[in-house]
Amino acid sequence: MKRVTSFEEVQSLVSEIRGLKMGFVTNFFPDPFKVSLWCKHDSFFHVCYGNTIFFLRKRSRLVNLYYCATGEGVLKDNLSTFLKEHDQPFLVVDIVGGDSVLSCKQLFVDKGFEEHTTLVRMSRVGGPSVHERVPGVVSEATDQDISSILDLYHQYFDPYSEQIPLQEELVQWVSSKSILVSRVGEKVVGFLIYELIGVTLYLRYWFVHPDYRDCKIGASLFREFFYRGKMTKRQLFWVITSNENAIKRYMHYGFSQEKMFDHVLIRK
Repeated sequence: MKRVTSFEEVQSLVSEIRGLKMGFVTNFFPDPFKVSLWCKHDSFFHVCYGNTIFFLRKRSRLVNLYYCATGEGVLKDNLSTFLKEHDQPFLVVDIVGGDSVLSCKQLFVDKGFEEHTTLVRMSRVGGPSVHERVPGVVSEATDQDISSILDLYHQYFDPYSEQIPLQEELVQWVSSKSILVSRVGEKVVGFLIYELIGVTLYLRYWFVHPDYRDCKIGASLFREFFYRGKMTKRQLFWVITSNENAIKRYMHYGFSQEKMFDHVLIRK
């Protein structure tokens, strides 16, 4: 297993597999900024077996496993070798796609992975239906809010199925004015993180402290989110399929479920 030192190294390794022109299956869709941070923290590694590359992102309690291979048969054989030589406690793998990835999901289940949860992508086409904000309730986060937001992540988010961001990511989002917060006094009791790319509005995280969920804080954050994306043509995000209340709430805002899933599997 070798440490990855740069995003360019990742691109080169993936290009080697693609360049074989024998097929391509993957669960790895690398973001340059995130990968660069993982490299900076010496937490990103790779190992190659024939026509398969495995990438590992090591975190405090788990290891995220990514793969690029020329086909499922090749992946199956090389996964067996990988697990014998580099098995890690709490390996987490995301299998992303529609019905076509179910056979790949089964491949990992056969190797001892268990389904932890499944997320579905929801989307809405057209301009947001809300064009007015609620004055005085929501504001942009500042650098002083970052530690409070991180505390909420570590206290209430599932590290296996929800990608908890690094502090540097929050700093970047604060700088780009992409974090909305709601406060009670000096306390952050809710936040929403979004990205606006072209004509698409991405909802990354939306959270309200359990003690304040009947105070319309979540609705105020969402209205501001829609207001800031009022010129977009598409809005989308991921939600856990078992969270039926949240799905109903999103459908109320005009979202519908796509046939795109993220199956989160764990090997303990």
